[in-house]
Amino acid sequence: MRRSLGLLLIVSAVALSDMPSAAQTPCVPQRPRYIHEPQGVFPFTMLDTGIDGRVVVRALVGTDGLPKTVDVVESSGHAAFDAEAVRAVSRARWQPMPCEAAMLVPINFKQYK
Repeated sequence: MRRSLGLLLIVSAVALSDMPSAAQTPCVPQRPRYIHEPQGVFPFTMLDTGIDGRVVVRALVGTDGLPKTVDVVESSGHAAFDAEAVRAVSRARWQPMPCEAAMLVPINFKQYK
């Protein structure tokens, strides 16, 4: 948790450098709220393998609620799961907010029998 907080503070400091006046109140990052949650699709190539997976993705969410960057932080060990997790989070949407914020998004892939 401490590491994520540090990332949020660094991101907001970058946003503050663009402000015209130092007299303005600093932007405090807040937890983004979903408008459209990530919807991962189980990769077709993994269907008959019997393998499940979990990927943790870091998204930098812009003030407009769109993801600016999406990176894998914790890989599943399978490229198909990792690629689908990045695709799903890239298509997610959050409510607009006053400043950018980083968010860790876990995506679980599980086959139901």
